[in-house]
Amino acid sequence: TEFQLLKFGGISLSEIKEIKGDSVSFQNLFSKADIIKTGEEPAYWINLISSDYDVYFQGDVKDSCGVVLDSQLIYFKILNGSLNLYMKGYNLAVGDNVSVLKDSNMLTYEDGTKRYVFKLGSQVIRVNFNQKTDIITSLEYVYYH
Repeated sequence: TEFQLLKFGGISLSEIKEIKGDSVSFQNLFSKADIIKTGEEPAYWINLISSDYDVYFQGDVKDSCGVVLDSQLIYFKILNGSLNLYMKGYNLAVGDNVSVLKDSNMLTYEDGTKRYVFKLGSQVIRVNFNQKTDIITSLEYVYYH
């Protein structure tokens, strides 16, 4: 339930998941993708990329018309301040200071990189930031399937 309240640029996570990788429907909700990549390995996938976002859907089955069925949202990365991420009462955007997250879980990786991480089962939100300036550089939703 907590992750279903997530909103990317005002659009709920459940609305984005319901698109199931349909690029036209996705672009009707968000800005037009500059790059659309597709592939079939390791499964059928579509990657929509713009200056605002990098989004990836993946599915296992195509119908007789070649449309991928039941694609799942695997990740949604916000790349600039034109989209915000609403979660747990926070309204975050690239360019914001991470100080609003001071009571949250910050992880330090082996290479010294730090991120704020919110995890619920197989879903994760990562808040990436510049460690010198404490300015958010990207916001990521990742589903580990």
